[in-house]
Amino acid sequence: MDFLKRKSELEYIKLSDENISLELANMELEDILAKKKDELMQVRDDLLSAQKAVIEKDSLLQETNSLLLEHISKTSSESKQNEVIGGDKELEKGNEITSPKITSESPYFLFFSACIHLRNSITNHIHLMIRILLSIFILQ
Repeated sequence: MDFLKRKSELEYIKLSDENISLELANMELEDILAKKKDELMQVRDDLLSAQKAVIEKDSLLQETNSLLLEHISKTSSESKQNEVIGGDKELEKGNEITSPKITSESPYFLFFSACIHLRNSITNHIHLMIRILLSIFILQ
């Protein structure tokens, strides 16, 4: 009888140890799950930020395109008014018609510089967001 009691106590201790081990493993899994949820939330936030940046970039590009179209149509109508009578045949030798160059003296220099700066800023922001997302996915 004493033998069965002792065997029962040992079995109880063994089951208690297993139960404690399972509880610890469960707690570790819950911690891992919480960390993964946090990482996924961060990825979602990063994706939303990237999406917002892309939408903003598209909007700014559309605005820039419409301003450029307006400028081109204005410039082309002005150039039609200033055309040389008789065409370019009458130009002196060595004088060629070329597209205007945008220099710092040009009245459109600031506008085009701002467009280029804006495009570069948006592109850099998008590349940064992509690098962040890639680093998150690589770490997983």
